[in-house]
Amino acid sequence: MLIKELKLKKNQAVLIEKAGDVIPKLIKVVEDSNDQDLIAPSVCPCCGAAVEVSGVDLRCTNNECSGKIVPRLVYAAKILNLDGYGPETMKLLYEHFGIKYLYQLIETNYWYEVGHLPGFTDYSAELLATQIKLAIGSVTEAQVLGALCIPGIGLELSKKITDEWSYEDLFIMNKVSLDSLDTTIGPTRSKWIKNAYNTSEQVFR
Repeated sequence: MLIKELKLKKNQAVLIEKAGDVIPKLIKVVEDSNDQDLIAPSVCPCCGAAVEVSGVDLRCTNNECSGKIVPRLVYAAKILNLDGYGPETMKLLYEHFGIKYLYQLIETNYWYEVGHLPGFTDYSAELLATQIKLAIGSVTEAQVLGALCIPGIGLELSKKITDEWSYEDLFIMNKVSLDSLDTTIGPTRSKWIKNAYNTSEQVFR
């Protein structure tokens, strides 16, 4: 883990660069400190569940954690070009209506109650509902696949996949075999799609 590898402490000055011009990457300590060593948390700050080391990441073991679900919903909304669906809105939708998956987000049976949530009015709720209706009629299959937040399957790779298979084809393939994906996107990413289907098929409704 990076904390141990770099012997990180409180109040140290560190050098951070952008990895791939996007992700901040801690390179090295440039000014030391006499303060106590940093200790990696043993529980998730969002839900209190245990955490585990996965590569360079520290991950919550609770799949129902809002710290996992809300960012996925926000990312999905961004892929689908939905305005107004930021972290605060998604957290409210998750907490009040149990919205966890893309198919739940685009359903309309809960929208008449959104106007009663803190910070919302009937008008603002109607605006958000309109965004969903517009998206349903305009998004591409690649956007839908990318919005499912499958590890390693971003929008560009989703375009590559849906150039060869329609979204419906992928769903049918789940019933038989997704092995033919291996030659297009590699066995690792193909495995992620298979795992996502097997773990929670309703995600793909």
